Amino acid sequence: MVYFIGNVLSPTATQPEQEDTTFAFSREEAHQLDLHNTPIRMEHHPDMEVGVVRSSWTGQDGSKWVIGKLNNDGLQSIFAKHAIGPNKYGTPYYTGLSLQHTHTQYASGKTSKEAVEVSLCCDPRRADCRITFVSADPARACGTQSGKSPYKAWHSASQMSTPAPVTSTPTPASAAPAALAPAAAPAAAPAAAAADTPMVQPSQESMMEVIVKQQELLEEAQKDQNKYRELQKTVKEKEELETNDARLKTEVFAKALVETWSKELSQDDLTDESRHNIMALASKYPKETQDFFRIAHHASKKMKERDAKMMQEIEASKNTELKASFNSVMSKQVHAASSASKPAPAAPHDASRTFMETFNKYRDGSSGRDLMTKVLETRQPKRRRMYE
Repeated sequence: MVYFIGNVLSPTATQPEQEDTTFAFSREEAHQLDLHNTPIRMEHHPDMEVGVVRSSWTGQDGSKWVIGKLNNDGLQSIFAKHAIGPNKYGTPYYTGLSLQHTHTQYASGKTSKEAVEVSLCCDPRRADCRITFVSADPARACGTQSGKSPYKAWHSASQMSTPAPVTSTPTPASAAPAALAPAAAPAAAPAAAAADTPMVQPSQESMMEVIVKQQELLEEAQKDQNKYRELQKTVKEKEELETNDARLKTEVFAKALVETWSKELSQDDLTDESRHNIMALASKYPKETQDFFRIAHHASKKMKERDAKMMQEIEASKNTELKASFNSVMSKQVHAASSASKPAPAAPHDASRTFMETFNKYRDGSSGRDLMTKVLETRQPKRRRMYE
């Protein structure tokens, strides 16, 4: 991966074409210009995007500096990496940076400028906007010992600074971040020793190497953070799917439960408000209530099945008793039909019928008085006369 550092705006005091307010930037406009993730192209061609601006800062003199990152794939990106690196003569093909921006003027008189792209070019319109440092590329470092491009700074270090990550550090060459400036001498050190020992100023190249290294570490941390966010997003989506599935299943259980209870309970026991609360509970807390509604539904189902089975057993018992009674009655009838017929004894209250049968039996044309006498004789026991 190849990084480079360069400026895309000249210092405010020396900007070219300052009379053109649509082109020149004021110090405030330079400070407000956001270049993060601005595309990097070659020669302002819309189809030749080769990288992106990863970071930017504004110098104390109003200049604008960027850290650019070139892509690691594609023919155009490979060409751009070689084009900003030194050739066999020690000079790169692309040395300039050109900022393309839009200028908007509102009816109130307020204006704003927004970045469109940063292009690699040979001769930029702002002649002092140049690439000052290129990081080592292992694929390209075989020609030199360090693999670093021998760029020379176009501005003195006193004209460049950054508010947060970098600040200006006086050097005879180009700008460098103040955050990477050498640390102050320890407070405990004697003043004489500090005066005798000269402060070693880091070179511009070493400071820019540190800047690029920090940018690489920052991007690695951002990648890890993005992976973590993606993992969180995946876990959240999975949990939402599981919650939706649980909600659908729980609502089905709740509906079945309410319908079952509505048939078994009275309106006083299961009111409309109770039905609404049951459904709201299933919808709001699907996972927490899933087991409850499942068990309640199965319990109601089992109770219904048990009641139905009990009714079947009662009906079967009734049928068994009826069948036993029927078989008993039929058995008595068959037994009576197979027995020899015997005259039924006359009931006590049936004397009149016996009298008429006897009367008809002895009826032979005699008078009624004679017949009555015969009947009486038959009803009375005969007395035997002894000694006759």
